Amino acid sequence: PKGSILWLAIISGIISGLVALGSLWLKNPHVEIYRYGITIFAFVIGGAIVGLINLYFSSWLIKFTGKWLGGQGNFQEIKAAIGWSYYPFI
Repeated sequence: PKGSILWLAIISGIISGLVALGSLWLKNPHVEIYRYGITIFAFVIGGAIVGLINLYFSSWLIKFTGKWLGGQGNFQEIKAAIGWSYYPFI
């Protein structure tokens, strides 16, 4: 269950980046965002990085707050649960 977690976070981040780019275009359709390949590339790479940051930060935050409630999961188990929760989104 731990093997594909990083890829799930990266793919989820890329999809989120493309959705953000699409919503930016919908707000101002007269701007030719898609004309510039560097913009799409930046949103894809930025989305992948944000996806990884989100995976690790969310895992840390749940581990930290879970201790207050008596949680017993370690960081790897929590990271696996967060990572696999990206699967339905993808």
